[in-house]
This record gives sequence, C-alpha cells and structure tokens, in this order.
Amino acid sequence: MGPPFRHLIFDMDGTLVDSRAGIQGSIRHTLGRLGHVLPEATDLDPMIGPPLEEVMSRLLTPLGDDRTTLAVAYYREHYGAGGLFDAHVYEGIPKLLADLTASGRTLWVGTSKTTSFASRILDHFGLADPFSGIYGTDPGGPAPSKTQIFRRIVMEWRLPPAETVVIGDREHDIIAARANGLATVAVLYGFGSREELAAAGAEVFCKTPADLLDLL
Repeated sequence: MGPPFRHLIFDMDGTLVDSRAGIQGSIRHTLGRLGHVLPEATDLDPMIGPPLEEVMSRLLTPLGDDRTTLAVAYYREHYGAGGLFDAHVYEGIPKLLADLTASGRTLWVGTSKTTSFASRILDHFGLADPFSGIYGTDPGGPAPSKTQIFRRIVMEWRLPPAETVVIGDREHDIIAARANGLATVAVLYGFGSREELAAAGAEVFCKTPADLLDLL
C-alpha cells in the first residue's frame, strides 16, 4: 500500500468488535414488539453495519409495515439497556491499537452507531483511549451517511487524504472512503464478504487483525 499511513479511521461493528449477538437480539426484540416474528433461520448479518433507519426499513417494508421511526426508537431503547455490551473484541485488536499508537499514528472511529453507544462500548471494553475521536450519529437529528461521517473527521482534523486510510468490513465503509478520496483496507473477519467489498472498490484485504499492522 505504499508508505505507512499516519491517520487511521476505523469502522466499529465487524472491525473492532463482534457485535452480532447484541444487534441481532435487539432487532428480534424490536420486530417482536411490533408484532412480527422472524424465523430463527433468518440471516441478520447483512443488517450489521448499515444505518439503523435503513436496516429497519429493509426489514419492515416486505412485511407491509412502515413504522420505521418507531422501530428505531424501540431498538435503541432495548440496545441501550444492555444489548450493546453483548459483544466481544476481536482477538488481536487491543495489541493492534497499542502498536499503532506507539508508532505515532493517530486513530479515529467512524460508525453508523450513535456516538453515545459507540463511546459506551469502547469504554466498556477498554478500547477508548487510543482514539483521538469517536464519530457516529446523533439520535436527535437526521442520520448522516458514512460518507458524511468520514468527511467530518477529515475536515475537523484537517487530515491529508493521501495520509489517511479507512479500515472497515462493509461496502458502506469502502464507498464512503472512496467518496472522500481515502485509501481503504477491507477486513474479511467481519460481516461483509470479499465479493461485496470488492464490488464496492476495495483492493486491499485483511484476514485477521494481526495482519493489519503489516498493511498499515
């Protein structure tokens, strides 16, 4: 990938933490509260990563239900009450973050989660300190896209695009990074497939967190 990047923007779910259990549990709770029952075999992994409003719309529209705003509120209530901690840190992430900061790199989190949820999760798992900032959404206003979240980080910190890279596991991360002129590393241990990531424009892939240090 050329010289080491000085500035690194990390996605959260599927990149730093495996949040499958908490997210999927809150999705099932939300749909149940709205009167819907998802078959146990339903694959919810594709719902991890996109903005919450998009997720709820994708789940409810085929059911003839347009209560997306209410679903988002129910989800956040359940998730915030404890579901957010039903997760685990990927093996190798703490060492990776420590090694990157020791080498003089600056790190940020850019996520579709609310900033509050993201901060609570990182604090809970002892991952907050390496990051110069945690950027997500504000439940009180329109949800920004990943493109807007990354742009805000770049603009507020005046990051040179040529020295900045995004690390993520879904197409949204790759598309948003490219829209901001940023390099990408697509991780394959999260929730997106190689095919999805390649179709979004990813060219550099990583199988494990331990491999990331060599790439960055």
